[in-house]
Amino acid sequence: MQQRQESKAGLRAEAIQANKLACAGLVLLPLAVRGNVPGHEIEYPMAIVILGLVTSTLLNLLVLTTLALRYGRFRA
Repeated sequence: MQQRQESKAGLRAEAIQANKLACAGLVLLPLAVRGNVPGHEIEYPMAIVILGLVTSTLLNLLVLTTLALRYGRFRA
């Protein structure tokens, strides 16, 4: 019973982290697209860096996993 509760908690934590990641990317997208406008001298570089981190994380999670499952050789 204890292990089952821990697995539910782990799944919930993963869902929360995925939601945070998606929200951070969507919130900062307008700042990055608009460019360096007056009054946003600090937010624009921060938006670019955070969007880069979000993009690299998504690429690692989705693309590399797909490629590894498709072309990788795994030992049993």
